[in-house]
Amino acid sequence: MPWELRHLLFQAKRVLDYTAFILDRELVEYGKTEEIFINPKDNRTKEYVCGLYS
Repeated sequence: MPWELRHLLFQAKRVLDYTAFILDRELVEYGKTEEIFINPKDNRTKEYVCGLYS
């Protein structure tokens, strides 16, 4: 994952109460930001947050 995107991801984690993860025009996951980053329900969200793909 490019540095700039990683930086934006962590800024979002710091300032947003809720986060939506959208992939290929599909809403994959929506919820409290802390939950999305700490315990994502969908494997695609987990892979993205962990930097496995961008």
